[in-house]
Amino acid sequence: KVLNAYSRKWSDTYILTLEQDQKWVQILRSHLTNDGGCHDYRFAPLQEIEVANLDVWFHTRWFGGVDDIASQKFNLILVDGPNGTARYSRAGILQYLPGILDEDWIIIFDDAERYGEITTIKLVKRLLDSVPMVYTTFEVNGVKRQYVFCSPHYTFLKYS
Repeated sequence: KVLNAYSRKWSDTYILTLEQDQKWVQILRSHLTNDGGCHDYRFAPLQEIEVANLDVWFHTRWFGGVDDIASQKFNLILVDGPNGTARYSRAGILQYLPGILDEDWIIIFDDAERYGEITTIKLVKRLLDSVPMVYTTFEVNGVKRQYVFCSPHYTFLKYS
């Protein structure tokens, strides 16, 4: 809902949400409609994939049917799915990085206190360092923990 409110205010913004649960898509789609349109809210069923990250190969679950995102650029990526269970939870995002990052960008990993997300965050660091890319990281702690990577343009967020 927050992203949809943002898209109403900034109509030229492209927002993509990948959802693994068809029921949530059916429930929320009508709430995300603005003047007959909806941000790109997709049902993307989970599938088993193999991911390579430098010298590490592993299997994980990731959203199916979303290969088209590899040709897009994003300045904000919130990685809040799929539900974490594996050692490299949510690591499917690695197959798109850093290619989908815009000139200025932010990546937020939700549930960063969990083992699967921690191991994925370490792989993202290794990947960005190998490119190499200049970036800043920090954590936001509340009921849950979020881990943030961002380009130098957004470093001020670390101190907000």
